[in-house]
Amino acid sequence: MLIQLKYALEDIWRKKLYFISFLIQIVMITLLITESFAFIHKKQDAFHHLSNTFDLSNAFYISMEEKEAYVGGKYEEKIMKDLYTHLQQSDQYISYANIEDYIEIEERPKNPLAIEVELGPAKMWVYKTLSISPSFINIFDLALSKGEFFDSNWEFVSDESIPVVLGNSYEKYMEISDEFTDVNHLKYKVIGFLQDGQTFVDVSFGEGVIKLNDVVLMPIDVTTLENIYVNGNYDYETYLDNATIILKNRNDLSELREITEKSQVYNYNFSSIAGVSHYMEKSTQEAVGVFLFIAILVIVFASLLVIINTLEFVRKNIREFSIHIFCGATKVHIALRIFLQIFIVWLLSFILSLMISSQTFIVFGVSGIILFLCLGTCLPSFIKLFKLQISDILRRKD
Repeated sequence: MLIQLKYALEDIWRKKLYFISFLIQIVMITLLITESFAFIHKKQDAFHHLSNTFDLSNAFYISMEEKEAYVGGKYEEKIMKDLYTHLQQSDQYISYANIEDYIEIEERPKNPLAIEVELGPAKMWVYKTLSISPSFINIFDLALSKGEFFDSNWEFVSDESIPVVLGNSYEKYMEISDEFTDVNHLKYKVIGFLQDGQTFVDVSFGEGVIKLNDVVLMPIDVTTLENIYVNGNYDYETYLDNATIILKNRNDLSELREITEKSQVYNYNFSSIAGVSHYMEKSTQEAVGVFLFIAILVIVFASLLVIINTLEFVRKNIREFSIHIFCGATKVHIALRIFLQIFIVWLLSFILSLMISSQTFIVFGVSGIILFLCLGTCLPSFIKLFKLQISDILRRKD
């Protein structure tokens, strides 16, 4: 075995450009198939998570289409306030909102969790935030590693610190009660850290399961507008535009429509979350189809490359094989030498894929399948080798 391994390494060194090319192709195949399976798992997990969290047929989100005649003012704000109040006070509904944003922090903490964004010609380093209503925590069963969640009755006060719960990744860099300030001079105070791996399902845009490890969670205080100033950190319109409403009875939707039909500014459309799930499923199929199509093309190209190369290797090295036969080797030993060349490249690609991809278990499964494919590409050369008569090999035929 060690002798065959030595010869295989020598063969790889002699044909290093070919094997580098083959290594890159195997890594590409592994990562493409891994990402396909991971994408499928992510979306399936989202469907499963949603269906276990609430009845999709009774869940809706609001889309507000602006009418041609804009009226605005306090009248429209009252409609939004009435709708929000009815959702909060009636036990016929459960509503929650999640609003994605970012904050730019003064004297940015030294950690790798900030992301760079472009705002016009300028670039800045920011931290991802997710503002949430209290019911969001219960619906997605979020858990803390330490600290506490926000008070459900929290109200925004401009000169006081906003309580924040940080994703698990921040636990290496910050502590409970740490404070920081953003460029708008708003203060924030850390009151808790999420457990590792906490997630939620984005139902507004169909993005699937989203991890919260690198996110800053903050509470929502929905308030009225006074001139251009906000008493809280979000207004009614922003909340409603990002809200999900879960009905206990589908007929209860008519009460919400009665409130909104008086609007002179917007058409309030209550769209089913089930439609979002269908969109997520369709987009999953399309994305996975593209991944697998590319992977199949690379597999076909790589397989043909290996088959042609190993057949040529057998043809060119019959003289060398004859020396091995004289020294006591068998055809099985020579076949093992051929396979070990492929196996070493597969092993290197497996290690590289593990280093690149975060989907460890999927990489193991996909690499196992690819190993069998690699064995299959060696079969033509094995067949040619075992069809050769010993006398042909010993005559050192070219």
